[in-house]
Amino acid sequence: MISIVAGVRIEFIQQMLGIKLGIVRSMPNIAATVDEGAAALAYGEHVSAEQQRIAKSIFEAVGDAVVVSEDQLDAVTGLSGSGPAYLYMVIEAMIDGGVKMGLSRDIASKLAIQTVLGSAKVSKNFRTSSGNFT
Repeated sequence: MISIVAGVRIEFIQQMLGIKLGIVRSMPNIAATVDEGAAALAYGEHVSAEQQRIAKSIFEAVGDAVVVSEDQLDAVTGLSGSGPAYLYMVIEAMIDGGVKMGLSRDIASKLAIQTVLGSAKVSKNFRTSSGNFT
């Protein structure tokens, strides 16, 4: 079983089901709808190696997937689960700034969105081994 329910722990799901079942708890994000998702998975104690492989491959079909401990899923929820909403706000602010400086909303939107997209692609290539950008 794969759960995408935020904040509901594997142990609780296991208790509700009442049987020993392989449970994978996940936190995907909306970018999976355009094959650029970021997802984190945590495996319950009854998940076999084959089930782990299958679960990860499901999420990798629509983006990147990482395995974390269940205790780290709340951090993932704030970072990549909710991250797109924060970026939408940044993009909207960039667009509004462009409009305020005299650009049409269409041109400001095109430039802001492409700037964020391009920056994300560049950052994938230029991140140092420490995880910092230099």
